Amino acid sequence: MELNDVEKERDSLKTKSGQPDQTSKSQLERKRKLKTNNKQVKVERNEAIEPNKVMVEQIQKLEAEKKELEMTLNGQTDLMAENEKLSTQIERLTKEANNSEFECKRLQEELKTYINYQSHVFLPAGKEFAGICTGVICFLKQRLKDAPCAELIASRSSDGPGDGADVLNHKTGTVSATEEKKNSWWSIDLGSSHRLVITHYALRHGKREKESLLTQWQLKGSNDGKQWENIDTIRDKKDPQFKDPSLFCTGKWSVKGEIGPFRYFRIFQTGVNSSGKYGIYLSGIELYGVLLNMCELTETEALSYKVFIKQPNEK
Repeated sequence: MELNDVEKERDSLKTKSGQPDQTSKSQLERKRKLKTNNKQVKVERNEAIEPNKVMVEQIQKLEAEKKELEMTLNGQTDLMAENEKLSTQIERLTKEANNSEFECKRLQEELKTYINYQSHVFLPAGKEFAGICTGVICFLKQRLKDAPCAELIASRSSDGPGDGADVLNHKTGTVSATEEKKNSWWSIDLGSSHRLVITHYALRHGKREKESLLTQWQLKGSNDGKQWENIDTIRDKKDPQFKDPSLFCTGKWSVKGEIGPFRYFRIFQTGVNSSGKYGIYLSGIELYGVLLNMCELTETEALSYKVFIKQPNEK
């Protein structure tokens, strides 16, 4: 190799060997800058982390408060549910109390009605016009003395011997009759303050001897004295219709069917008497059954009272 070539190679190597020094300085400078930047980033990171810790703590605190609030709300929900349950129980008990009070009042009214019913039942005692009288007419006659709302009136279709009111006098018999006319009748008016659900009635003949006895008649009832309803009488054909005593003989009959309350009662002659003539001889009428006081009841309540009476051999 020539000398020039060697020198060139040496110069080239020197050039190359001088380049690392320059490169190393540049790298060191960059490394220094990176370290500086790294410190600054750490500072900024720390500065950023500090507020983040505070926010985390605040979030944790808020979550704790939220949990506590949820527990409180759950407790309130339970209380609301319990309150609703108690309200339902109170409402149910209130209804039961009201129903019990209503039922108590109803039973009291029933008891009152039963007591009134029991105290106003009149049944025959065996001797209808002698001794102690147990009939409605006797009772109302007594009330006429001390009850301003009691009324009692007897009337007949025509005037024969005696007076129409003779049938109200139960102490002694007397001759009393209508005229000898067809369709004769004798009526009793209990007054506006009373209605009777009749079960039995008794008659006393209007002559001393057993002649001109009533043999064919129809018992009727009315609440206005104009419209009349038939009331069936139970008759035993084996027994005489009028029995002893021998003077002013008497008879007693029961009724049958569904019987409602009536103010007026009438004995209506449907055929001739035992002497073959028309006309009614009576000196006593007595009625039995359930007596309703219109001073204590309404018209609707009174009309709701009914009894159903059957003959002894009916099923």
